[in-house]
Amino acid sequence: MHEEKEAYIPPPDARYETQDVLTPKVAKGFFLILTIGVIMSILAMGALLKWFVHTAEPTRPTDPNVAAEGMSLPAGPRLQPAPGTDMQELAAKQKNRLEKYGNVDENHVHIPIERAMDLVLREGLPARQPVEAGGKQ
Repeated sequence: MHEEKEAYIPPPDARYETQDVLTPKVAKGFFLILTIGVIMSILAMGALLKWFVHTAEPTRPTDPNVAAEGMSLPAGPRLQPAPGTDMQELAAKQKNRLEKYGNVDENHVHIPIERAMDLVLREGLPARQPVEAGGKQ
């Protein structure tokens, strides 16, 4: 059932390789590629610097009196002058709408909230019709 495998025995003239990679040649190649990369980077940076210098527009020194030269300053923040009064006016408008009759538009009116609650208690709210089991809604 169980077969034993024989161990591999190399032929008598077989030997290991003594030198896989020529390290000095690999090192020289690496440093050659690195040197070429550095030189190309320096040349590219010089070309870009020259292009930026020639295409840059001269800038004027900033003057503190910018408005005097005709340039307008941006608008300041728009703050609420009287927030307390504005809140009181808003609360009064909301209370007026809840407590009095009025027109919303040509076809709709609003009624006081107390009257609306009385009408709902007396007449009830519209309800959906029950759907039979398995039927479509």
